[in-house]
Amino acid sequence: MVELVKKPTGADVPKRQAEELAVRAAQDFDAFYRERPSTPEVTDDLLVLSFDGKGIAMRLEDLRAATRKAAAATPRRLQTRLTQGEKPNRKRMAKVATVYTLAPWPREIGDVLHGLGQRDDAARPRPTNKRVWASIEHNAQRVIDDAFDEALRRDPARHRRWVVLIDGQLDQRRRIERAAAKRGVLITIVLDIVHVLEYLWCAAHAFHPGAHAAAEQWVEGRLLALLSGRSGGEVAKSLRLMLTRHDLEAAAAKAVEKTANYLVKNTRLLHYDRALKDGLPIATGVIKGACRYLVLVAHRRRGHPAAARVANERRLRRLLGVSPREGARAYPPVTLRGRRRAEPASARAPAPAAGQVIGNAPVERCSERAAPWDGPPRGRCVS
Repeated sequence: MVELVKKPTGADVPKRQAEELAVRAAQDFDAFYRERPSTPEVTDDLLVLSFDGKGIAMRLEDLRAATRKAAAATPRRLQTRLTQGEKPNRKRMAKVATVYTLAPWPREIGDVLHGLGQRDDAARPRPTNKRVWASIEHNAQRVIDDAFDEALRRDPARHRRWVVLIDGQLDQRRRIERAAAKRGVLITIVLDIVHVLEYLWCAAHAFHPGAHAAAEQWVEGRLLALLSGRSGGEVAKSLRLMLTRHDLEAAAAKAVEKTANYLVKNTRLLHYDRALKDGLPIATGVIKGACRYLVLVAHRRRGHPAAARVANERRLRRLLGVSPREGARAYPPVTLRGRRRAEPASARAPAPAAGQVIGNAPVERCSERAAPWDGPPRGRCVS
């Protein structure tokens, strides 16, 4: 946000002030979308809803009450990081929802199987009038109800076909069915094919360990059976029959049984032959993209491109003897190049000659550009 403001205006907005402005602007989010005037969509296209959850690592005091109690009851073995068994109760689940309009796109089985290896973006209809949002404050039922209210504003007469894409979580499905029944809406629930594929791959690796071509063929065969109209119970029965014919280890057998249970539990949502014929979506790409964006906005450190830069800046502050709060005021951004610009020329210490010893170690000249952190410095870094 700070960079977006700086590019067109040239003004530097302090980060803390930007965060406070964002909080103030977001306080009317729910009221704005609930009270804004909306015009029903004049179309017969599909009205698609999708939901997912994303865990975000939180401070202990910001966890929900039950999760905070469980986290407090788990003893910490280390002070600087979480060890195995301590991570499950350190996240708060954010509920993500999306509502959009999509033109029906009838497809054949071959279109799906070939689409796994190559994309035909020209023929694929694009979502329109898409709204995506997430909440870490409200519970899952509140977010699902808000999504159904949003869809009802677009189709108050309930004459369009409502399609709901889910990942198979039983509690989520019950909440969706409760919200639909409350509003008198007939919905078609479709299980995300990508989740089904992940379970099939777990079973495939049990029968064909390693990166084996036979595992890929095995998955393709079961996927073809589901796309052709075979029920999840039939495919699960074949998996359990294979268990009796193979002498698998306990862990591998457990993975196969888990896949079979998943297919049985969601068998009435696996009518992909009908979905393809009617042109319904069978994958949750829109909501998965929203979850990735949510993680980016929530500043999850692991894997975030900005994480290394933030960490390097903090380490530079420590090396330069600048406190974090002082450095935020005096040296934004805190790099060696930035500090040289901030200091007058007369205040700079003369650069040591090559090979000169400060303390007990020779000085290595630092580059003007901050280098990635690779451990404690040898000697003292002199700008």
